[in-house]
Parts: sequence; C-alpha cells; structure tokens
Amino acid sequence: DPLIIGSRIYLPVGDTLRVINKETGSNESTITLPAAIDYTSRPVYGNGQVFVPLTKGSVCAVSLSSAKVLWNTPSVETTSASGSVQKHQSMSTPLYTDGKLYIGTVVADWTKSYRGEFTCIDVS
Repeated sequence: DPLIIGSRIYLPVGDTLRVINKETGSNESTITLPAAIDYTSRPVYGNGQVFVPLTKGSVCAVSLSSAKVLWNTPSVETTSASGSVQKHQSMSTPLYTDGKLYIGTVVADWTKSYRGEFTCIDVS
C-alpha cells in the first residue's frame, strides 16, 4: 500500500522502499530494507519515520531525514501444539500514536488463520 507524505509517495516493493515524486511520478530514491515485504505491507508514518511491515511479522523504521533504516524487529514465530515453528505475517494496518507502534500479525494460509499476536513497540 502506498503512503503519501507531503510531496512524496512511499511504496514498499520487494525488499525496497521506493520514494516517488507525487507530482511527476518519477522515482526519487530507493531505500533497501532489511527484508522483503510479505503479501501485504501497509506502512504508516509517525515521528519522522516510516514504519514498514516486513516478512515473517517483523517491522522496520526508516528515517525520512536520513533515508536510512533505524531499526528492525525480529521475526514473530510461535510453536504449534505439534511442535512445528509457525512464521507470522503482518495482516493488519499498523497504528502509530504517542511514540508507540501497534501491529498485528497472524499465522495464516490461503484458507484460514491459526494464531495471531498484537504487539506494541516503543519507537524510541
């Protein structure tokens, strides 16, 4: 999903965050992310940063002033009753408020979801 901030569009594609000029449609820059996005990635803006949900339930923060990744959370995994490790994916729109990022992840396949978690991250 694209995110519009001022005169720029921020669009996660693969393992990059593309910065596009809103008026001309030209690519201004491409920022390499620590991992690729999953099936969906709904970035959100707050505190001068773009927060990008990545594969396996992780999320990273990109500084708009430096155009660099500031931090990246570890993958979210759970263990099923049978002992298999299940990787999560971001399926919700993150929420940024008061210095905190709230994000939901889920273990899912094409037909159903099995387990979800909701996490609060202090972005400082």
